[in-house]
Amino acid sequence: MFSIKKTVKKKANDKAWIAKGLIKSSKVKARLYKKWISTRRLYDEIKYKNYRKIYRKVANEAECKYYKTMFDQKTNSIKQLWKNLNTVCSFKQGKSRSNSISKLNVNGVTLHENKDICNGFNNYFSTVGQNLVDDLIKNNKNTNVCDFKTYCPR
Repeated sequence: MFSIKKTVKKKANDKAWIAKGLIKSSKVKARLYKKWISTRRLYDEIKYKNYRKIYRKVANEAECKYYKTMFDQKTNSIKQLWKNLNTVCSFKQGKSRSNSISKLNVNGVTLHENKDICNGFNNYFSTVGQNLVDDLIKNNKNTNVCDFKTYCPR
């Protein structure tokens, strides 16, 4: 009645340095992996791991070569250089993505206002050290946590 269609996101689309040869090698690597998993034979495992090692080496070399040529071009202006850096390091993200936190749950209370969220984070990170010390003291009643001479003998 309904056809089942498997969809897979192609990770190579967002990596400009992956050439057609690497994509083909990736498919061979995936096929070797499936064969090894299905048979569980030592020969297939060795064959897959050797191929994976070579694939990683070639892929890393291709990536290094791509970025080296991207940044070594003498025709790059400062503007183009920063554009390349922003692309590589993802400094500037698309407008659709937001880094802001819309809500935060603190002790069962949901905070929605930016100022309340900020104060919630500030309270957590400013008291985390003292809370850890209190937990150590509470969990280790028979030992003195602050006695460093017994902890670190000379």
